[in-house]
Amino acid sequence: SFGPTPAMGRIFRGEAAMPRRALAALVAAGVLLTLRSARSPAASSAHRSFTAPLLRGPAALRRHRVGRPSGVARKAGGEEEEEEEEGGGSGPSPEAWRDFRAQLIASGIKVTDEVGDGGSAASVGETKVARSMEERRQPVAPKNEELLKEQNEELWNEYINGAWAHPSLVEVGGLLCRMPVPAQLLYQMRQLDSRGARPVLGEQLRQRLMEELPEDTKASEKEALFQTFAGNINYVYRVAERMVNERLEFISEQAQGGRLDPRSLEEADRRLVMMYTRSQDSWQSVCLVLRASADAGTTAAESVTINRPLARRLDEKLAGYLLNGNDPEEPRYSRDVVAKCIKAFGREAAVYLGGPDRQAEPALLVHGFGDLPGAEEVSTGTRIYIGGIEAAIDGVIAGTFSPLDFRWFVGRQSELSTRNGEWSAVACARPIALKQCLGLPKPLWHEVMELCGGESALLSRLEFVKRDDLEEDDA
Repeated sequence: SFGPTPAMGRIFRGEAAMPRRALAALVAAGVLLTLRSARSPAASSAHRSFTAPLLRGPAALRRHRVGRPSGVARKAGGEEEEEEEEGGGSGPSPEAWRDFRAQLIASGIKVTDEVGDGGSAASVGETKVARSMEERRQPVAPKNEELLKEQNEELWNEYINGAWAHPSLVEVGGLLCRMPVPAQLLYQMRQLDSRGARPVLGEQLRQRLMEELPEDTKASEKEALFQTFAGNINYVYRVAERMVNERLEFISEQAQGGRLDPRSLEEADRRLVMMYTRSQDSWQSVCLVLRASADAGTTAAESVTINRPLARRLDEKLAGYLLNGNDPEEPRYSRDVVAKCIKAFGREAAVYLGGPDRQAEPALLVHGFGDLPGAEEVSTGTRIYIGGIEAAIDGVIAGTFSPLDFRWFVGRQSELSTRNGEWSAVACARPIALKQCLGLPKPLWHEVMELCGGESALLSRLEFVKRDDLEEDDA
């Protein structure tokens, strides 16, 4: 999926570690675990519910949020810089933590990072059981699974035996999903800054919902009734859509001679135009986080878009570009290596447009092979690797690997943030991040959102029904 059709575009463009025995007993008893993180003033409105640091205490909490520091990547073969635990604490490895988190999801415990109206912890429900056992066994994208089996049976086995995803803080090896404009407005309606004020568009949506209340509602009952209305996500989303469409239509009527002067618009309308334009540039993008910023888990310093296919085979020009970038005067790889790359990936390849930044640089190779010489793990425990290009080429030629075991990315994304609701961070099992996005019957964005369940799945459904290019069987 590359974006909306032209017609659609026109219409709507914790302070201490919990003892392990106690934690195991809680999980076994089905008790839900919620940890509200300590927050900086800038992020004080966000209610965080997640279990990442429960076994490891404050030091692990900070590492869970930020991921591996820039420039520290575990090399293939197990070589790794020694990391010193703060305070001398000990705990499970990142690999063990990811396995533990997968078991939480599999057992029905929903790990979330929810934000309630106004960002207040009191306004958000506790962590909920995600789905019944029958629902968890129901695949969200059966045709996608069939395609994955054809492309990579080993990854398919890993997927069907343990695919999981849940909303989270930004983490290396996790994903970022681009949110549609109505979802952004819903997010902003829930936000309050240190002065108790909302973003201007969020406040407008709140006022619009207040206008929808029955006229005879008593003043003393309005807020309670508003909370009831606001809890109906389907309803609020439709109201937000209607508000966006009406404002965009009004704005378009202000154009003279096909031109619109942004300075003539009110602040809210300028913000809406900017929000709408940005959403069209990255519609339903899903990005793999390669490096996170040290800002309480809200920003991905570096990532690549994984669902924008660019090419499915290589010729000499593209192979040279992937290996050496747009600098033929100082090539990183020789002509012989370029020729071998064509031999390996000439007939079949998976090349993606990773983002608008750094497109002149050599492409990034992403895969799941930790024993590949030259490969580095993006963050300990993710089992997602970058690099090892020459070994990958040799392995494909020798028949050890398939060309579709690897993904090439041209360009990067920089500084993607969840702070204004533009992106939603998702932690997930590695098959979701590693699998190819070539001709997927159900777009990856919908698959990921539905794996998350809850409000994410509902938002996916609200967007899915707008499309006439997808079959209902894929819903």
